[in-house]
Amino acid sequence: MSEEKSRPLTLLDEMVSDDSVQILKAAFPYIPKENRQLLSVYAKFLELQNTFALFLENTGNLSACEAIEDTDPTQMLTDIRRYCSPSTQTQIDRLLETLATVQMFEMLQEAK
Repeated sequence: MSEEKSRPLTLLDEMVSDDSVQILKAAFPYIPKENRQLLSVYAKFLELQNTFALFLENTGNLSACEAIEDTDPTQMLTDIRRYCSPSTQTQIDRLLETLATVQMFEMLQEAK
């Protein structure tokens, strides 16, 4: 078996993907090829159904997904980076380095 790559679930995925959906996804490689398309669509349907239920509920569970008031591009890119492939992570790292350089330059300009 090939080496497994594991990425963390996003907060939204955690909220809409319960155990049954994860079990269906984990079983995917073991299902006969002719049934995989149906299984995949069914798993996505369950997630969509859970998404609708999440937004229709008024329980406050959604507050964790509400927009952050003080948007910080550096923090956002750092958070997004966790879910990316290694090549995309490298690109984000370069962008973060560029942002840090720009911020340092701005601080030097303000100090003059």
